[in-house]
Amino acid sequence: MLEGHTQDLIIIFMPPLIFILLDAFRWDYLQPDTAPTLWQLKEQGLYAQKLRPSFGFCELTESATGARPDISEKFTQLTFIETRHSSSKKNYLNLLNWAAEKVKNYGGRGSTRMTRWLTKDLIRPMLKDPQMSTLSYNIPLPLLPLLTAVEARRYTDRGAFGIESCFDVLTNAGYKIFDDTYVINNKVSGPDQDRVAQLTSKVTSDHDLYMIYLGGCDEYGHNFGPDSQELKNGVTQQDTWIAQLIKTFPKDSRFLVVGDHGMLNVTNTIDIAAIIKRELPQLKHTRDFTLFLDSTLARVWWHNNQTGQALQKLFSHPPFTPKGMVIDETEAKHLCIPPPGDRYGQIIWRANPGVMIFPDYFNAKIPVGMHGYPTHIDEQKGMAILWGKDIPQGHIDEVELIDICPTICDLFQLPSPKQNQGRSLLDQIG
Repeated sequence: MLEGHTQDLIIIFMPPLIFILLDAFRWDYLQPDTAPTLWQLKEQGLYAQKLRPSFGFCELTESATGARPDISEKFTQLTFIETRHSSSKKNYLNLLNWAAEKVKNYGGRGSTRMTRWLTKDLIRPMLKDPQMSTLSYNIPLPLLPLLTAVEARRYTDRGAFGIESCFDVLTNAGYKIFDDTYVINNKVSGPDQDRVAQLTSKVTSDHDLYMIYLGGCDEYGHNFGPDSQELKNGVTQQDTWIAQLIKTFPKDSRFLVVGDHGMLNVTNTIDIAAIIKRELPQLKHTRDFTLFLDSTLARVWWHNNQTGQALQKLFSHPPFTPKGMVIDETEAKHLCIPPPGDRYGQIIWRANPGVMIFPDYFNAKIPVGMHGYPTHIDEQKGMAILWGKDIPQGHIDEVELIDICPTICDLFQLPSPKQNQGRSLLDQIG
């Protein structure tokens, strides 16, 4: 980019930055035998051995804005925009749900197409958030029109997060961002290797920041476990792709490689919906309360005070207490997340490390590995490496995911977003 002026900011030539997000790349996956390229980068560049995300499921917001969930108000991937239906709408959705289950269980020719028609086509006109038609997972149909995706917009659009992001800062300064291979704007329908091929084909373009998402570690960790051979093989494959990108981009390029969180082995489960049904049979879901089951979080909204008192008492005693805890306002403040309330749940119950809520609204079978636990645990932590032109060599024991946003701004000699709570990796070298 040529020197000039954009909104009173001086734009000077900067070598390209390639931001590689390795989903669920735990810090101890980085070993010389399984990831020789990354091992060499961490020896030559700036290496943050452990990276601690905030509690919750909005790591992308955190890395882009430098703000924890209590500031960004983004805590889980999905939440409710309202918690009640009209009786006619509720009856219609319950009928669709019943019919879809019957067709699915019956099987036979055409059953998949019929189930899709019942669960997607008929319900789509009722959705307030159109993205829910592609994010339905195993969520009960009556809940879909009530839900919204928290991280729904293209991340590089201005104001995508509701607060300023590093992408806003770069765009306002005139820098160009390539994000076709990064999460929500991903234009590649295939696996990681297809995103690598797409990014490689764009090396000659005149962008300043290139972004790519590689999700293999998350997939292998959930399906085979964070300590499995399949996971180790996946790490080696990602390391090979990173070596390919390094060879493809100009020699003066800079690379920021981030493992955003880790993963734990699942050792126990809890069936929350069944417990409520057994212990409080007089209460009916969607009539008396609304329940959302993330893999490690149960969130509840009640529709009258009597129901609320019964549910609060239930969640505060066994069988809930041995496997997790209710997050009150004090604990929410400690975790830096929004407090219990209308947005994320009047009751927020979190599972203990290794405990999985099952059945939940996302998984058809019990995963072998899971994340979403309190992040002081080492197995929940990722890592970060900054390497390339003019990057000093250094080692930092531990950083936070919020530090990625100011690091990106720092590399382009730009100020961090106003609400940023992080600190550039370049300022943390001991």
